[in-house]
Amino acid sequence: PWALQSRQKNLRYKRVARPRSRKLKHKSGLGGSAEDSGPTDRSGLNDLCVGVVVGAQGLSGAMRIKPFTDDASGICAFDRLVNESGMPIELHLVRSQKGIVVAHMDGISDRTQAEAWVGKRLYVARSTLPKLDPEEYYRADLIGLRVESQNGNEVGTVMAVHDFGAGGIIDVATGEGTSMMLPFTAGTVALVDIVNGRLVVAPEASEWDEAKS
Repeated sequence: PWALQSRQKNLRYKRVARPRSRKLKHKSGLGGSAEDSGPTDRSGLNDLCVGVVVGAQGLSGAMRIKPFTDDASGICAFDRLVNESGMPIELHLVRSQKGIVVAHMDGISDRTQAEAWVGKRLYVARSTLPKLDPEEYYRADLIGLRVESQNGNEVGTVMAVHDFGAGGIIDVATGEGTSMMLPFTAGTVALVDIVNGRLVVAPEASEWDEAKS
């Protein structure tokens, strides 16, 4: 169905050889904007974090959820959401506003129960998502990766991935409150090593960031 295809295509980013377009596959919604920061620790490599509960809403058990998705309300459309323990959960959308989703969760009927979920992350099973094309990466897999130079020196950590319309941008925290924004292209990010938790950037990476400053 179109709706399912639409949710899934937003999950990935692709890195291509052209200077400006290595593509990320967004999050099934995992995806695409400056909102794509926040917790992405996973319960395992078989699951992708698609949101986190940030608060309770009202007295009837509704909760506020920050989705890591292009279409905020898309988090409620996943067929197989699970919590951090792998327990299946089901969300029912109430409304979406300013990047936050208000939703009811099955089995949660009052504010106290909803408040117990604050800080908990929501996941979707990787097995339910489409196979990645070559040079495609799930956005959630990139956040938290160590960034290294080609000689092995640590540059920083990927804190967020953005897409402002001209291709993927990785936001790298370099320490002491500083960061740099780098295009997610093969020319800038020479190696994506998900298994070993690292990205290797080209020597020109810092020059590109300085030029954009």
